[in-house]
Amino acid sequence: MAVNDQINRITDVLFEVLPLVHRKLMRFEPAGEHGISPPQLAVLRMLHQTGPVPISEVARRLMIARPHMTAFISRLIGQALAERFSDKKDRRVTNVRLTARGEQVLRENRERLKDNVRDKLSGLNARDLDLMAASLENLQEIGTRIRES
Repeated sequence: MAVNDQINRITDVLFEVLPLVHRKLMRFEPAGEHGISPPQLAVLRMLHQTGPVPISEVARRLMIARPHMTAFISRLIGQALAERFSDKKDRRVTNVRLTARGEQVLRENRERLKDNVRDKLSGLNARDLDLMAASLENLQEIGTRIRES
């Protein structure tokens, strides 16, 4: 098979598999006890990954309109999960960062998600689990090489 054909095949499979994984394994009510919506949880995850950033950058990265982002951030601040602060270099810029409570909510959410995935995988037989583990480990290895290139 030609390289371009392989790339097209991989692309097609990824576009089928990734939504399936999300829908069947990763979907559940996120952090419901904290009253956090999925978009707010996405903001918390992004802040965890990036550290403090301008609110406009959060909106850009998550492709959420700035007025909606301001509302999400305000709710997170109201729950003491994030905090606003002025940029030291440019006072016109408002940054946002996670609080310790925001980090705790993310950890709790991650554990709930992992428990949910474990529960869903528990119905598979040993052969399917071995196959899935090997496939994911291969995908992880290849993903690392892609990231490093």
